[in-house]
Amino acid sequence: MKELQILLLAACCLLLTALDVHASEATDTAWSYFLKGDYRKAISEANKVEEAQAHYIMGLSYLKLGKPSHGRKHFRFILDMYPQIEIKGETALSIADSYFFEGDFENAAAKYTDFINNFPYSGLISLAYLRLGQSQRRLGHWSAAKTSLSKVIKDFPYSFERKGAQKELLKEFYYYIQAGSFSRKTNANRLLKILRRKNFDAYINTIEKNSRTFYRVCIGEFQDREDADVVLRKLKTNGYSAKIYP
Repeated sequence: MKELQILLLAACCLLLTALDVHASEATDTAWSYFLKGDYRKAISEANKVEEAQAHYIMGLSYLKLGKPSHGRKHFRFILDMYPQIEIKGETALSIADSYFFEGDFENAAAKYTDFINNFPYSGLISLAYLRLGQSQRRLGHWSAAKTSLSKVIKDFPYSFERKGAQKELLKEFYYYIQAGSFSRKTNANRLLKILRRKNFDAYINTIEKNSRTFYRVCIGEFQDREDADVVLRKLKTNGYSAKIYP
């Protein structure tokens, strides 16, 4: 009987070892698919094992597939089930990213702030400040956004995020309404004249995108979202399809 118990124990140890190897191999394969950009296969492979790294891969893959809420579920699962995991900081930042990519800048800014407070020595801190500044700008918190973005430039001069922060600071720090975007300037000028005749403070903003020139017909430079909303309603009443930026 004792020999049988020893054999059973040895068999269990071998089984656990095999499962660990299988999990590692599946995770490595999932990472390989992820790095190749095949996110669906990465999810399929990672879903074969139950470990934190597998959930992390699935979460990142869902972000890449434009399904941030799906990714957020996996990140939260990691923090709930593996509170001592080494990638706790990366996971917390990914939760913030999921809100950012969803366009929920209020929650994104809150989560980036939490990350900065909880993981001040993380190698990802410069990215957190960049995304925080971007979120604050989208929310119209102009002064706070400039502070966060300037911190990236000042405190992390050799980071990859420095260039992104510089670029973000060159953008508009006010709300404006885009009434139309055209590849031909004549069409933009036509809409511009119509809007000005109706007493809208319209102007043309020329941008370069993917080696192409676009002429955006815009209205206003509003510090408050409420003021932009008033003008937007007037535009829609006049039959124009327009949108407030940023």
